[in-house]
Amino acid sequence: LEGADVALLIAAMRHEATQDPALLTKVLARLKVEGIFAGLSATDLVEIAEGLKEREVQDAEALRPLGQEILRRRGELTPDESYRVHNAYQAMKLPLPEVWMQPGSAVKRDGSQLVTTQAFRPQEGHEKKRRGNNDVQRTSPPRVVRDYKMMSY
Repeated sequence: LEGADVALLIAAMRHEATQDPALLTKVLARLKVEGIFAGLSATDLVEIAEGLKEREVQDAEALRPLGQEILRRRGELTPDESYRVHNAYQAMKLPLPEVWMQPGSAVKRDGSQLVTTQAFRPQEGHEKKRRGNNDVQRTSPPRVVRDYKMMSY
């Protein structure tokens, strides 16, 4: 299943006749895969979130990657879509700003080992500056002419 297939499945599952719990668990497992949302538009992501809200999904592990992708593309959303997706995540008991891990370090036990993970939250104004932006032409400094022979006259 690719991203577009998942979007179609969730749209189809919005109807009462197509409620299949086994299919829903497979779709939720697929939502956890890295890069599943690459071919989808921001509107499709909003519709997926609303479809999951109608299915009353509470799986935070499946909702987090979707919410993170929505937040990455928040510039593509209309104000109405942004409102709808925030309401959908509020109804699923996971507010959209909280899909990122809390910043800082966390220690988990993995078998007999302790694993430390550190999370960073992207902040406004800290984006990387793009190089090679040649849209603005800068004026060159004035040239200095050092012609000593001409200056002697």
